[in-house]
Amino acid sequence: LLKPENTLGKHWFNIILDFDEDTITYYIDSMWCATLPMLTKSFKYLKVGTLGTHKVGVEMSGAVDLYANFPLHDSFKHYPMGTVPFMWKAEGDVKVNGKDELVLLSQDKDAIAYKKFDAQKGHMILETYHFNYVNSGETSLEIMHGKNALFSITTKGGDIYLNGKKLRYFLDEMWYRLRFEVDTKTGEGKFSINNKEPYTFSFDSKSLDGIRYTSKGGSELRVDNIKLEHV
Repeated sequence: LLKPENTLGKHWFNIILDFDEDTITYYIDSMWCATLPMLTKSFKYLKVGTLGTHKVGVEMSGAVDLYANFPLHDSFKHYPMGTVPFMWKAEGDVKVNGKDELVLLSQDKDAIAYKKFDAQKGHMILETYHFNYVNSGETSLEIMHGKNALFSITTKGGDIYLNGKKLRYFLDEMWYRLRFEVDTKTGEGKFSINNKEPYTFSFDSKSLDGIRYTSKGGSELRVDNIKLEHV
């Protein structure tokens, strides 16, 4: 699976257990490797080791995360500094920093980070932490259906906008907890900042299948703890 010149160094392993379809899917460094039948209905332990007679050094990331029933869950704490996270697509200057945050820095051109996931319908909550280190330009977060944004937030000029409508001020160098609660059956949603009184909005009631962050005009955007769950 790994080319000879890539057998040394750090690699990211992702294993997806689907108990509905009875399959196990393996990824190494965002590359699909195999999807195999699952031979059990449950599991209790995780064992990490090496096979063969050669001495092999294994360096663990410090922890193993197990997430159940989250279509999207990223905290970036296990990714090497300077890399693009597993299953994310990036344009421009996008990388994980030394504080386990995903950073989008737009200097010469826009910086874009995008992740696609299986289409989701129903009543859901999406949360993300958002930090504008330098807000001389514009940043945005878009929730996607295919290539189209179903709803979005934008920060520019020290303010935050929901689907183009100005809501309130938005300070630099401060973490904000952004929370969407949406229902694709009704096309209705709520958006709140730091658990304050929510703003209501409507959107085209289609499935959600992607998230996209953008930094423009010299802004530096940092994001962390992104999760999508059904309620």
